[in-house]
Parts: sequence; structure tokens; C-alpha cells
Amino acid sequence: NPANEFVVIDITKASFNGEVAIAMYDMTGKKVNATTVANTSEKTQINVSDLAEGVYTVFVSNELFSVTKKVIVSK
Repeated sequence: NPANEFVVIDITKASFNGEVAIAMYDMTGKKVNATTVANTSEKTQINVSDLAEGVYTVFVSNELFSVTKKVIVSK
């Protein structure tokens, strides 16, 4: 952190064999990115190269857990 092209999200610690939802919001609460990945994936990337500089909130969740992290996008 900060990121300028990609944010890498590591979901290997999740002990759930289903899908994991990942959503990214800007500081106004607008959803700027959303994806769903299989929990069998170790890591996934979110392209942030088209986002404006600023602070974003990333939510990673499924039926068993929810994690929230802040990400700074800097060009």
C-alpha cells in the first residue's frame, strides 16, 4: 500500500470451499469494483489503474467471514 496498478488480495487463509465476494468502494460509498472468486484461488488482483487517487475500502466476504481493509491508490 499504496497501489497504482493492482491490488493483490490473498484469500488463502479462508477455510471455506465456496465463493468469496470482493467489493471496492470509494470514500463517498460508491461501488467502483466488484468480483466473485473461487476460494480455491490463492490470490486475486483488482485493477486500480483506472481509479482516481484516493482512499478506497475493500470488503472481502463469504458466508463465514468478512474482512474490511483500506487501500490507497496513488499515481
